[in-house]
Amino acid sequence: MRISPKKLYSLLLACFALFAFVFLQDLAPAINDVPVGTYVVTEVVDGDTIAVRMGEEDVKVRLLGLDTPETVDPRREVQCFGQEASAITKSELLGQNVRLEDDKSQADKDKYGRLLRYVYLPDGTLFNKWLIANGYGFEYTYNSNPHRYQADFQAAEDSAREQELGLWAKTACNGEVKSK
Repeated sequence: MRISPKKLYSLLLACFALFAFVFLQDLAPAINDVPVGTYVVTEVVDGDTIAVRMGEEDVKVRLLGLDTPETVDPRREVQCFGQEASAITKSELLGQNVRLEDDKSQADKDKYGRLLRYVYLPDGTLFNKWLIANGYGFEYTYNSNPHRYQADFQAAEDSAREQELGLWAKTACNGEVKSK
């Protein structure tokens, strides 16, 4: 039995189409999930701590190089401008796909087991720096160990102070803001 080239071509094309259909059906959920290299923000703990979905679990992430006034530390009162920092982080990040970046000069995790990362918005904005530049937090260097963006973050804080943005405004915190 001899199959004509035209019929063979049609048969191969049909097999390929069937294979592609079955293969793509299996991949459909993965394709529609989070873009490669990004994670969905599932929770905002406070201004400088979030949780992202990694695989099947939510993982806490501490934003590197930044400290915002406290709102959830049981040993302290809620600090001035802490609620605002938490609220802006929630409004900007919750439900967003963010890209995380580590810093080889820093530990992978802090003493509470949170990943230490820089967080990038979908448009490429480095959110850690954005918070500082808009007066929602301070540049933070842990144990005098400079991080990759220390100079940029310090310049952002200086600029926010000069412009009296956020917690640096004369009407905020009774003018008694102190860097950590």
